[in-house]
Amino acid sequence: KYRMSPRETPTLDVGPADAWTLRLQRLILIHQFTYIGAPHIWNGDEFGMWGADDPDMRKPLLWPELRFNDERAHPFGRTRATVPARADMELHAYYKTLIALRRSHEALRRGSLTYAQTSDPMNALAYVRATADDRVIVVFNNAAGAADLNVKGVPDGSYVEAISGTPYKISEKTLTVKMDGKSAIILIPVK
Repeated sequence: KYRMSPRETPTLDVGPADAWTLRLQRLILIHQFTYIGAPHIWNGDEFGMWGADDPDMRKPLLWPELRFNDERAHPFGRTRATVPARADMELHAYYKTLIALRRSHEALRRGSLTYAQTSDPMNALAYVRATADDRVIVVFNNAAGAADLNVKGVPDGSYVEAISGTPYKISEKTLTVKMDGKSAIILIPVK
């Protein structure tokens, strides 16, 4: 939130997020919902609201069942393209998926945290959240481009990626995976 006002940063884009920013947002959300502590959601984040600090933050919540006028004005009178003011229901569904995942896995709420070794420690992060009866493996590729990762120190077994449903097999405590840039996977054991 530091320097997120058009007063301090005149070039700040106060419009909706572009595809790259939305990709980063989803990466951050996966970390928030799988790491230790309670996720924090600012009012409107779940609908993809955008803007800057005061006065641009004083918009009404974009309730999906209501219609809003398109945004035409910049908070400081600068020229701005017209932007439809609509709730992002795809993003809202993503939040709901992560909330349901966290609720259904005790390991994500009360589990221990163990970091795993990655083949690219500068751009990758992997950890295991576990309780006696549950475990979840989370792997991030924080590089801008795709990467082939070897993640060592993770429990063997058959897994499924929680969001995409892609199956994974871990053997010899090593996961080998090709990941897109700025992406993450959440692996849950196949029961």
